[in-house]
Amino acid sequence: MPIARVAMQAATRENIAMLSISQKQRILGVLLLGLLTLAGSAFAKELIPPLEGYPPLTSSFGEYRSGHFHGGLDFSTGGQEGLPVRVPGDGHLFRMRVSGVGYGRALYIRLDDGRTVLYAHLSRFNHALEKLAREQQDRKGRYEIDYRPAQNTVRVSAGEVVAYSGQSGAGPPHLHAEVRVGGGAAIAENPMDHGWAIQDTIPPRLTALRFEPSGPGAEVNAEIDPVNISLPKGEVPVVNVYGPVRLWVETQDRANGGRYRLASYEVIAELNDERMAHIQMRAFDWNHAREVEWIFHERLAREKSGRWVNLSRTPRTKSRMYKETGSSETDFTFPAGSHRLVVRCLDYSGNETRREVRLVVQEEPSAATATVVRERGLRVQGNYLEARYPLPVKEAPSVLDPYGEESTLEWISRETRGGGVVFQTTGAPLTESGVWSFAKGTQKEQAAWVSLQDPNFLAVTDSVRLQIEASDLYEPMWIGISPQGWPGVFEKEPELIPVSQSFRLEPWAYPLRGSISVEIVSDKDLDRVGVYSRHGDRWSYEGNDVSTLGLKTNIGNLEELALFRDVRAPQVSLILPKAPKADSTPRVKAKIVDTGSGVTWRTMDMEVNGQSVICEWDPDARVLQSHLRTPLASGEHSVRVSVRDRAGNRTVREASFQIP
Repeated sequence: MPIARVAMQAATRENIAMLSISQKQRILGVLLLGLLTLAGSAFAKELIPPLEGYPPLTSSFGEYRSGHFHGGLDFSTGGQEGLPVRVPGDGHLFRMRVSGVGYGRALYIRLDDGRTVLYAHLSRFNHALEKLAREQQDRKGRYEIDYRPAQNTVRVSAGEVVAYSGQSGAGPPHLHAEVRVGGGAAIAENPMDHGWAIQDTIPPRLTALRFEPSGPGAEVNAEIDPVNISLPKGEVPVVNVYGPVRLWVETQDRANGGRYRLASYEVIAELNDERMAHIQMRAFDWNHAREVEWIFHERLAREKSGRWVNLSRTPRTKSRMYKETGSSETDFTFPAGSHRLVVRCLDYSGNETRREVRLVVQEEPSAATATVVRERGLRVQGNYLEARYPLPVKEAPSVLDPYGEESTLEWISRETRGGGVVFQTTGAPLTESGVWSFAKGTQKEQAAWVSLQDPNFLAVTDSVRLQIEASDLYEPMWIGISPQGWPGVFEKEPELIPVSQSFRLEPWAYPLRGSISVEIVSDKDLDRVGVYSRHGDRWSYEGNDVSTLGLKTNIGNLEELALFRDVRAPQVSLILPKAPKADSTPRVKAKIVDTGSGVTWRTMDMEVNGQSVICEWDPDARVLQSHLRTPLASGEHSVRVSVRDRAGNRTVREASFQIP
């Protein structure tokens, strides 16, 4: 639906009187934007919607996905496949991808005005493009292709049906559609800005604020741990704050005919009517898509503990989501006194929800924190450290500097509810990177301080080595290296046998700008051993680079890691065609299950009558299926499937079937 039409629908005579002032202002802004766009933008022409009608959205632009933002809109297809997908304007085929994972079957259409439109998870292409895909598959000898024809050699016309909706790569059935700009199509823009807006009269939900103390001595409601503040409609909760904090908003949106699972288009925070933070889901750069882990709370997203949006600007940000507010600070430090904090969440159509909090900023911290300490030891908080003890102790832990010399760090101490104590490091940040050791009684722990002044830093402990470049981090920080003991054998993954104790890098799930190298040192036999990261009650394979003293891999977040040996080969069951007809191309399938190191399409092969055939791997269904090119005649036909997991375990299954 065109932008201007959305605004005009919201401003009809029947409901104009019911609109709030902010909604009227936003409608006016949208209308002016539309006029300016038509007047001078290179992309003045609105795109033809990909599907007939205006189906509801199942996902919106900018939502959290593991490792990246959601780059487009997901349109519901009512649980069915095969809906015609139309070209939004004249152009040419820029790229064609076919895979059983990721985008599945996907088309990139470069329009004549320079925009690139991507359609993904398709069931099939139109006849001409399907023929082209088969030719490329036959030339490569595999199902997976990534083909870029010469410019303007495969032309398409506005309104032409180029494909049909499906669920390839990821289900259930839906159509994923993106709009990108730039020569390399690296900038994803909200498709609603290009004419694909939808009917929406339902405001977003705004359910809670999360205050996270972000410096030594900081507290919220006398707590040094994060505090979630519920925001019931009609109430103004009071929040007491001392010191710097980071602020998160729990919000979700829905549109007409959909559910509350979309991202709010805009989140705005105002302190005493002055804007202090503004996020707008309008565009992002795929080269910096991992900033999603900062804008959305990575740890809480993994734990499925709500959808939280970070109002604190990403350090060294490349994101296009943050709007200028006059402040580039990551942490919020408020002046003492009572303040009116208003948070506003808006959708694309201007529907708005706002909540208010009375923020009372204290001049001094509480005499004792309300936090209860249950576990003893070092806790890493990013730019400072805490040493927590459930019983009263008078002295902070003893310290050895990176050179093994006795040293001191500046600490402040806080009494806690229940008689414990918390020590927090303070003072100026360290300028030199290094691994520090801390001891209290028999408990010994280590943490690495990583300064952005060191372009390349190797943190070495007895069992773990971290290779960190300054460009890998958002900000200088402490990284804790904490042994967790030997992991047990999990019922869901009986083929994984631990070869080392696990090591937890703290703060767990903390996002990184790049990937850091982690090596777990081991003198064990490393045959079929890999580095795994823990996700709840499962371990996920990360890598098995054996070029060092142990095993090495790269990680994009601080994780809990351990070495495991995969002792079981993949389970493979052949599914032969039932009652196939002569001179047909029946589907031969194999069910493949591996809950250890895992499998990929690159380590699978299927042969029919001794000849390797093109086959598609569907990881969701765990099924490998053939795409025969030559019809099979009457008689007996042999099948051989070979599958190797990432650890090197191999399974081969053979069988035969008859065609009468």
